[in-house]
Amino acid sequence: MLTEIRVANYKSISGPLALPLRKINVFLGKNNSGKTSVARLPLLLASIFSERRITSSPVIPLVNNDLAFGSSVRELAHRQSPHLQLGLGVSFNNFLGNGNGFDVWVQPHRSFLEEGLIVTKFTSLEPEVNIEWDRVPPMFGEVKYNLRVEGFQGVMPLPEERIARMNLEHMRDSLIELIGRIDHLTSMRYRLATVFEKRDAMDTIDHGGSEAPYRMASSEKLERGVAAWYKQHLGADVAIEAEANSFRLVMYDATGEAINLARTGQGLQQILPVVTSLVAATLPLMQPRVLVVEEPELHLHPAAHGAVADLFVDAANAERAPQMFVETHSENFVLRLRRRVAEGTLSASDLNILWFDQVDGVTHIREVNVLPDGTVTNWPRGVFSEDLDEVRAITGSQR
Repeated sequence: MLTEIRVANYKSISGPLALPLRKINVFLGKNNSGKTSVARLPLLLASIFSERRITSSPVIPLVNNDLAFGSSVRELAHRQSPHLQLGLGVSFNNFLGNGNGFDVWVQPHRSFLEEGLIVTKFTSLEPEVNIEWDRVPPMFGEVKYNLRVEGFQGVMPLPEERIARMNLEHMRDSLIELIGRIDHLTSMRYRLATVFEKRDAMDTIDHGGSEAPYRMASSEKLERGVAAWYKQHLGADVAIEAEANSFRLVMYDATGEAINLARTGQGLQQILPVVTSLVAATLPLMQPRVLVVEEPELHLHPAAHGAVADLFVDAANAERAPQMFVETHSENFVLRLRRRVAEGTLSASDLNILWFDQVDGVTHIREVNVLPDGTVTNWPRGVFSEDLDEVRAITGSQR
């Protein structure tokens, strides 16, 4: 499991910042406060360290399955400054429970001939490796490091010394074992089609949730689990109707007539990938190691937000629970998680709430502690106070 992510001069984050991580990590804050940038960090790290090509210079892949992190490396840097060093770091426990981690610092540079990227510093905990650039701006020729570097895989330097290189690659493989299998659902989710051609579900990152119908069609157990959630919490009797070479998702009305789910409200459609991923995470099939969901409550009535939170609780209590990152604006979602902590269904040590606030273009992140009785400490002033403000305004108007 990832235990901490460290960033510096990344997007709207200025200076070094360490984010503690648990099983369920909830990101709260107003629009444009930096939540999405941080929610996508596991995917960025996976892209960087999954790179197997050996290149002469470091590379940060800026696109992962059509999801772009930026149009250039400079866009990843705070205020897009070419003079700042971008820092990315992570600590994690491998499958044996042993702690490990690394930090990498990179900086764009421009020579007379081309734009490029320099790894100014790379450190790893086990094996203990420290590779630093000599800090002389490169104009011509090779960039010099304190250790001999043969090339890069993504941003990971490959030392010429064989043992150090093998150990670093083993460390990288341990990390990818944790974050290489990610389900990442963005807030721009796929609109359901009216009919689907039969095929196997693709085992790839599916940012829009377009594989959800195929996952359901490939597993009766998953289909039943998704249908049961829809029935209990949305009152919708959902099923798959299959033809010889195609299928469609339908909802049966009170008279038993089938209505194509693609022609129902957006709430019923947009929640489908979320429910499918979370139900699959509780079953011994298609289990992601990391699950990131941006705005799971999208287009859904607030009365159902708590039921969505319970899906994350069920996934957290599964035998092979994924580590989950949730970006949300829903008060009901957070209240349900706190309630489950108070009831003992969810351990307080498994829940991590981070509040994002942006002042003058700089993101500040505060950890909100949830106690075993469901109460919180360090709760930011004014968070979810809008309803109380409205009641006060109504009362004042009546007077």
